[in-house]
Amino acid sequence: TSQVQFHSMATNQMTVDDGDIYSYANFRMTTGFNLHLQGDSNILLDTSIAANQSSGILLDIGSTTVTVNKVYYWTSGSAWALTDADAESTSTGLIAYANSSGTASSQRMVLNGIVFSSGHSFTIGAPLYLSTTNGALTNTVPSGNNDIARVVGYAITTDEIYFNPDNTWVKVSA
Repeated sequence: TSQVQFHSMATNQMTVDDGDIYSYANFRMTTGFNLHLQGDSNILLDTSIAANQSSGILLDIGSTTVTVNKVYYWTSGSAWALTDADAESTSTGLIAYANSSGTASSQRMVLNGIVFSSGHSFTIGAPLYLSTTNGALTNTVPSGNNDIARVVGYAITTDEIYFNPDNTWVKVSA
């Protein structure tokens, strides 16, 4: 047998092929089990995504309504709010990128991974920083007094960004 397909209600849910397993539904592991990568095993991020898609690590929390292609920080009030490099409180903690608009807890908040931003106009390969414009990214290092400089990713194509927030940041002193 070269291929086995698993169907539910006449819909193909999973295919086991020679060397690959394709899942067409969520893949869930029960409590107490881990995904263990051995030897030359990797997690491969997809770089052929489209609008409102991402490939990475998501965090499903928060009832906040978010807007696609904006960056948010997790507040002490357990809600998402737009980042702003003008203040330490809005740019140094946990941040995430909204891969689509709607309720944050509906698989929208990307902690790390490839995100789609059509025609973003950032310099490919250059660092991206939190901007002093709420929820935005920039290739320009914030330079105002008390601004926060924090690298959060890199443009990898004209439509895709590798969002990978650094845990370190610098407070600018003028």
